[in-house]
Amino acid sequence: RDPAKREELEKQIETLLQVQEAEAPPPKEQGIGARMLGAFSAAFQRLSDFTEDLGRSFGASGHLLAWLELQASDPARRAMWLEVGEDLALSLGAGLLVAYVINLGVNAGRKRLAMRAGDRLFRRIRFATVRFVLELLPIIAFGVVALVVASWAGPIANARLALLAIINATLISMAGAVVARFLFSPFESGLRLFPLSDSTAVYLYIWARRIIVVGVWGYVLLQTALLLGLPPAGYVVAAKILGFILTALLVALVLQNRQTVAHWIRGRPVEGGRRIVPGAIRNRLGEVWHIAVIVYLVGIYLVWAFNISDGFFYLFRATIITALVIGAVAAGEKWLPRLFNRFSGVDTALTERYPVVAARAN
Repeated sequence: RDPAKREELEKQIETLLQVQEAEAPPPKEQGIGARMLGAFSAAFQRLSDFTEDLGRSFGASGHLLAWLELQASDPARRAMWLEVGEDLALSLGAGLLVAYVINLGVNAGRKRLAMRAGDRLFRRIRFATVRFVLELLPIIAFGVVALVVASWAGPIANARLALLAIINATLISMAGAVVARFLFSPFESGLRLFPLSDSTAVYLYIWARRIIVVGVWGYVLLQTALLLGLPPAGYVVAAKILGFILTALLVALVLQNRQTVAHWIRGRPVEGGRRIVPGAIRNRLGEVWHIAVIVYLVGIYLVWAFNISDGFFYLFRATIITALVIGAVAAGEKWLPRLFNRFSGVDTALTERYPVVAARAN
């Protein structure tokens, strides 16, 4: 109990520990087998931790269900949600009405822009930018009117949070749709910036709207529920479900376009009809690209959902390596046939003069 003796004993213990560390033999260099066993052991430990996190996540779903049941059973909370619904209908209705009136004038200007755009890309970009600004006007008017009406209604604090969140989600969704129309122009081919067919432009626009609506509304509603008393454990489960839905949408998009993208990856036949190594790689890549992308999407979701240590670093490194390999294959597809023809005595002039002989020689 004497402080002086206790301090002296602590110093002696620290001295003994330092002496033992100094006398400890340096670690021996491990062989390949030992390093592999260590890596497998670490991977197994990470898998075990991942399984435990997965079980805790599903176990926490009861918090989310309990919160939803409370919202439906508590009279005060039902009254709050009823007030939110009334104020929301009033503010959104007024905002949408004003936006509809302004949009009538914007439609006429948009059609005139599409007819005058022409075929030059720079002119299309200018006219598409003007259309983009015009289409933002109804959204700005909607936001101003909806916020003014919401402030005039004067809801309680919690209802105000929910009302503002839903108005913001509506604004972001509408702005995202305007950006998608600017990029793909599904309804006015004269203002289209990319060489897309009408069906492809509409298809991309639908998918862009779908992902924007699910992502924006899901995130905003979850944040609002958290502010209104949703337990953190329930919020985590709901966020993981939202991430899973978005991942599933992207996987469906990849599967729907696997043949189109595979055809684009394979490209045109190389010079002289010869299929050398880079061409074979492109063929194989066209067959399996969708599997690689799906694995990549699922990997991103798992790293995010279960907070896997250094997961995003490994994904980023794999992305860089994949990009370098694809770049090398593309460069080889372009230059290797020319180098092969040059060193094998088949030059361009000979190929143009005797195409059949050049094809047989290759």
